[in-house]
This record gives sequence, structure tokens and C-alpha cells, in this order.
Amino acid sequence: MVNRIDKDVASFPEELPYRLIKLYSYVGETVLDPFLGSGTTTKVARMLGRNSIGYEINEDLIPVIKKKVGYEQKSLTEDNVEIIVRNEATEMDTQ
Repeated sequence: MVNRIDKDVASFPEELPYRLIKLYSYVGETVLDPFLGSGTTTKVARMLGRNSIGYEINEDLIPVIKKKVGYEQKSLTEDNVEIIVRNEATEMDTQ
């Protein structure tokens, strides 16, 4: 049986966002991911020295995103992470 998180996340290799981010942005610029999912694009953007903004309506994915991007671990650099949960976004989730 497939759990809901596995069903909701479209998994793809890091090489895809890596190539696109390198091709279309410079270090310090911001990458927008309108369908954050498990956070692969944000992880790669961070790795390449880009800022990242991502939107995800499934709150159940927050721990998955934090783990993948590495925000559960303390880092030596000051990263600004802000997670905003809006009720109207969760109402859009069709489940």
C-alpha cells in the first residue's frame, strides 16, 4: 500500500534541477519552486549558493522537506528559514 506522502511527491533526480539552476541563475539569485514537494529543487539551489522560495500545500511534507534540505542539522552558516502555514492553502488540498 502506498502512503499519502509517497503518492503526493513526484520524485526526480537532483541532476535535473542542478542543470536548470546552473543554466538560468547566478549565485545569490532566488529560485522559485511553486510545487515544493519533498524539496529537491530547494536542496540543489542551496547547494549551488542560490536562495530559494518554495510553495507546498501539504503540511505533512514539512518534516520531509526539512530533512532533505538539511535544516534539521545545525550549520555553521546563518540560513534564514521561514515556514508559513496558511489555512486557506490547506483548504485547496483535494486529498
